[in-house]
Amino acid sequence: RHNRPGYLDQSRIETARAFPLEELVETKRGMMLCPLHDDTHPSMLVKNGFGYCFSCHGYLDSIGYLMRVRGLNFREAVENLQRR
Repeated sequence: RHNRPGYLDQSRIETARAFPLEELVETKRGMMLCPLHDDTHPSMLVKNGFGYCFSCHGYLDSIGYLMRVRGLNFREAVENLQRR
């Protein structure tokens, strides 16, 4: 039942969550514009694979970034990261 194509088991989700955000975004000295609010000055720290915004206190991993910025749903984001 769980072997059907496209099934998102916990292992696939964890692998996608571990994909470093640094490999998806451009930063300047570890900072980027926060995609969670109207940011004009880089306020999101990108470190250790994740992003944290000092302005809105938002938090992103690679899955959340793809969902927010590229408009993918959860499944699409996980599958996208699996192909990288």
